[in-house]
Amino acid sequence: MVHHDKKDGRRYSSMIKKAGFDIITFLKHAFEEKDFWLIFKLLLVTLWLGWSIPLGFILQKFNFFKKFGFNEMKKWGKRCLKIAKVNCEVIFEKELDPDATYMYASNHTSPFDIPILSATIPYPAAYIANKEFTSFFVTNYWVKSLGGVMVDKKSRTGLVSAYKSIYNSLKKGNSLIIFPESVMSPDGKVKEFKRGGLGAATAAKVKIVPIYIYNAPAIIKPGEMHVNKNINIKVYFLEPIDTSLLSEEEKGKIDLIVYERMKKLEEEIK
Repeated sequence: MVHHDKKDGRRYSSMIKKAGFDIITFLKHAFEEKDFWLIFKLLLVTLWLGWSIPLGFILQKFNFFKKFGFNEMKKWGKRCLKIAKVNCEVIFEKELDPDATYMYASNHTSPFDIPILSATIPYPAAYIANKEFTSFFVTNYWVKSLGGVMVDKKSRTGLVSAYKSIYNSLKKGNSLIIFPESVMSPDGKVKEFKRGGLGAATAAKVKIVPIYIYNAPAIIKPGEMHVNKNINIKVYFLEPIDTSLLSEEEKGKIDLIVYERMKKLEEEIK
């Protein structure tokens, strides 16, 4: 058996059991790192998101459910940022269309990326999530109900199935959020992108919005439980890439195109 004591993204995976999210272990780690109360507050607002699930079941039959669910996720994200006293500046290179379907592709440097994106993405969107993390009932419900996709990264069949699910969800008009690096960057720098989800977005002919989150590891580093307060971050929404206008050659290297856009910005704001 392999034990992931190393402080990277795998540490969170070890807190998840087949039966679901292990809250006791989660809080135990928070206590050991002397950050119990702040983590406890973050857990409470996450559980509060869970308490809106019964209302979600009632509203799912109505057309406005997607907006309701998106607003619940946005409130959760903003509450997390408020608890950690994060100062967040949001920059748009170009105004986004509220009626368009987008694939939001973000760099991934901290577990706080998820509340940051939930708080700042302007229009309804759902996550493409690691199947392992949907063991937690709150994550499982909101990912599924808002048109998100769960990915089994340990299975080739699971990856093929996820590609089809991403494509179908986008074609239904659901905007999605993906971390193309697949895992959290250990040093905060943009790493090589996986083509899968971006390829599905290209096949579905939707626009891809590269998102660069600056300084998120200063709040909490991958694998850690300690949260630093009063951190300044910036969230850059780069100009959307219209995949319907790409050549066949460009479509084949969409992962590299999105990566280079982010890497260029990363170099510029050093």
